Amino acid sequence: VIDITERIQMTGSNISKADFAIMLSAISKVIPQLKSKPSYFEILTAMAICYFIKNNCKWAVLETGLGGRLDSTNAFKSTITAITSISFDHTEKLGSTLEQIAFEKAGIIKDNTPLILGKINDKALGVIIKKSKEKNSNVYILSKDFSITDIKSNIDETNFNFAPNNINVTIPKSGKYISDNAAICIMASIAAGLNIKYDFSGLDLPARFDIIHKSPYLILDGAHNEASAKALSNTLINLFPEKKINFILGFLKGKNYKTFFEQIKDIALSISVCKINDSNDNSNEVYNYIKDNFKNTHYIENPLNCSDFLSINENSIIVACGSFYLCSEILSVKNQFINNLFRR
Repeated sequence: VIDITERIQMTGSNISKADFAIMLSAISKVIPQLKSKPSYFEILTAMAICYFIKNNCKWAVLETGLGGRLDSTNAFKSTITAITSISFDHTEKLGSTLEQIAFEKAGIIKDNTPLILGKINDKALGVIIKKSKEKNSNVYILSKDFSITDIKSNIDETNFNFAPNNINVTIPKSGKYISDNAAICIMASIAAGLNIKYDFSGLDLPARFDIIHKSPYLILDGAHNEASAKALSNTLINLFPEKKINFILGFLKGKNYKTFFEQIKDIALSISVCKINDSNDNSNEVYNYIKDNFKNTHYIENPLNCSDFLSINENSIIVACGSFYLCSEILSVKNQFINNLFRR
C-alpha cells in the first residue's frame, strides 16, 4: 500500500530494502537470456521465491496477481490451493461473466492437491468443481465442509468459533470478510497437516477496514468493486447502525464506480470525489456521475483539502475507499491528513 517491500514478507516482516535490491539484481542478470520480457509481477514473484529459498523458508503463501490460469505463481507446485471469493473485477482480462472469471481462477488447481473455497456464487462454483474433479482434488467449501459460528464483531475485533474443530479465534480486525478469510486459512493449514496455534494478534492489514483515527472515526478501505463495496457497506451498517457516513472516493479508469456507488449511496451523508495522483485517475468522470445522482457531492484535487468540504465533529465517521492508490496517498501523509481534516 505504501512501500513495494510489502509485497514480499517473511515471518511478518517486509523484505529489507537491501535484500530487495540483491534479489532484483540477481533476477535482472537472467532476464536478457529469456525469450520474452517478464512482467512486473513475474519479476516480483521470482524475487520472492529466491528470497524464500535463500532463507530456508519451510512454508510460503503465494497470492496470484490476476486470475490464476496464466499467473506466474503457477510455475510452482502447491501443497494447498485456495480461492476466497469470485466477483466482477479485471473483467477486461478475466471475462465479463462469473463463469469466465471462475475458469481463470480455477487455473490454480493442481493435480491431487486439496482446494479450499470460500463462499462462491453457484454459477462460478460449478466451473470450479468441474475443474477440481478433472484434477482429482479434494474440495473443502466454507459453510459446507467447515464453518464459523458464534460470530461477534465490534470496532476493534472479531471473534468466532471454527467448526468442526471447535477452535476459538480472535482477530484484531472488523469486517464482513475477515472471519471468512481466517477460516479459509485455518482449513488450509489443517488440510496441509499442520499442527499450529492460531494466533492472529499480530495481524496488520493496511487499508483493509483500517481505522487510523477514533473520535471521530477515520477508516481506510481498499474496496474498489461492487462486491467489496457491499461488504464495506454491511460492515459499516453493523458497526454504526443509523449513522451516516462521509465518504472520500477515488477511482482509477476501468473500475465500475457506478455499481460501487449503488452500494454506498443509502448510508452516505456526503461524498467527496478525490483526484488520485496517477495517470489512470478517473476522478472527473466519477464526480460528474455522482453529483448528478447525489446532492451532497464535492470534488477535491488533494486529500489534504478534504476539510474544506466536510463538517466534522467527534461523532463523525469518514471512510476513504474506491482505490488502494487513494488509501496509499492518505497513509503517506497520515498525520498531516488527520490534522488538516480535524483542523488541529
